[in-house]
Amino acid sequence: MCGIFGIVCASKRDDLGEVMVRAARRLSYRGYDSVGMATFTGNGQIDLRKDVGDITKTNAQLHFDAMTGDRGLLQLRWSTFGRPSTTNAQPHLTMNRDMVGAHNGNITNNPFVREDLQAEGATFESENDGETLVLLVEKYLSRGMSPEEAYTQVSHDTEGDFAQVFMRRDKHEMYAAKMGSSLYLGLADDFICVSSDLPSILEFTRKYVRLENGDLVIFDDKNYRIFRLPEQQYVERPVTVSDIDIENANKEPFAHYFIKEIHEQVEGTHNLLSLYDGTSVWQDFIEALDSADRVFMTGAGTSYHALLLGAYYFNKLARLPVFPSWGSQMLPLYAASVREGDLIVLVSQSGETKDLMNVYEWAKAKGVARTFSVVNNIGSTLALHCDGMIPICSYLEISVPATKTYTNQVLCFLYAAMKLAEHRGIPYEGITWDDLHRVPRLIQETIEMSQQPVKELASVLLEHPSMHILGHDMTHPVAMEGALKMKEVVYNHPEGMYSSEFKHGPLASVDEGYPVIFVSLPENEDLVLSHMNEVICRQGIVVHVGQPSKGYDKIAHYKLPIPAMGNPYLRRR
Repeated sequence: MCGIFGIVCASKRDDLGEVMVRAARRLSYRGYDSVGMATFTGNGQIDLRKDVGDITKTNAQLHFDAMTGDRGLLQLRWSTFGRPSTTNAQPHLTMNRDMVGAHNGNITNNPFVREDLQAEGATFESENDGETLVLLVEKYLSRGMSPEEAYTQVSHDTEGDFAQVFMRRDKHEMYAAKMGSSLYLGLADDFICVSSDLPSILEFTRKYVRLENGDLVIFDDKNYRIFRLPEQQYVERPVTVSDIDIENANKEPFAHYFIKEIHEQVEGTHNLLSLYDGTSVWQDFIEALDSADRVFMTGAGTSYHALLLGAYYFNKLARLPVFPSWGSQMLPLYAASVREGDLIVLVSQSGETKDLMNVYEWAKAKGVARTFSVVNNIGSTLALHCDGMIPICSYLEISVPATKTYTNQVLCFLYAAMKLAEHRGIPYEGITWDDLHRVPRLIQETIEMSQQPVKELASVLLEHPSMHILGHDMTHPVAMEGALKMKEVVYNHPEGMYSSEFKHGPLASVDEGYPVIFVSLPENEDLVLSHMNEVICRQGIVVHVGQPSKGYDKIAHYKLPIPAMGNPYLRRR
């Protein structure tokens, strides 16, 4: 995942660099490996600066915020083709130095396109597929083709999913193509911009156009036109005026977005419950779940962990078996057996996750199975094109590690499972609607009571580059999500897995001082205590996360307590 941003202004701006740095900060979660910016200055020269590091480090070194010009583009890179280096950083120049461009995504046939270009005389300065794409565009433009004709050829020559932005020395305009990766166009009185993500546009204007795959947009500071590459024709796209208050996306008064968004879970869950209680949005979804021959749920990363916990809820409360899968796993694992009458639920914060888009497009092309999306971005591709949509209403989430979106996805599935059980007339025990509406308060209590224990435990875990996080029953997906959070924040190697499976091999990794974190429920105490003893007898460190109990408290070396509560469906928090 990378991030791109491009802007065309009416005239030279001395603060163009400052504008681009602000946009880059909004995109910062998309790439830490390198950052680069390019502007066309008033004398027609290209000012290109790039280096390894995040936006804070590279701006301090290269002074992006001092750049000037009437046009500029930037890229934040998460390395895929080519190691992190200044040479592989984007943007890239063409061989004649008259064009500069950057992309987000992957050109999967990059080695072959690169070989063809080299055979025709192209010379490369990097290993990066972004340079391949820039030189490929240059090849066709140099033959006298229009941008529309040139990019039509580029779309035929390339494989993969990407978005690209580029600009030319002799044209006061910019070009951007959406070929599988997200891309938005922002409209203001004195500039037009394009970006991978909406928040970086809302930093400057509330008016935007959501581009579709296969769109090539050509724009200057006042006008734009959208050319459909597959149909070879110009099209109109609706202009949206966002009501999102971008100021709420600032991290103040917290030091980090991650911490701010942890605290925002209290308000986020309250708002979600209030919306769900007051709307009939559920009716179609509940009927689709109830009438489906089989239900497949698929998502990536955090969304997968949330839906996996949701699968437990649907089974335990509504007696509905669910087939969970990672987005990239869904088609290899189930495509041959999905049939008419099945339901595919696609879970994505952004609503643009490429692996899920592949599933949706496959289901649409085959005409099999209904599709429902569970998304945060209700203006996304999945939200607009699936047969139905359930919002999770988590507002903007800036930090890389998901917080609000995970919690609201989980709450969404618990709410849906309870609604489905009632729809089916199935009595269930262990949770009531009053219990469910205690969630915001329970989150607040958990945050308050965990402050000091977390600090003490963090000082211990920082000494260990590797550890295991184990869960049993409904806490298994929570353990997996906790491991993902540590990887994203600390860059160490925690592994989340099912507690009972730990003894089948991974237990051999435990030696003196090796930490193992157990996320557990009181009703599983006897079994989990046995698993803890397996670690202790090998002189490992046992950490317990969960409701206090005599057994857990006596055996664990460290405890992260959560509030005592009356049912297992809420303890997994």
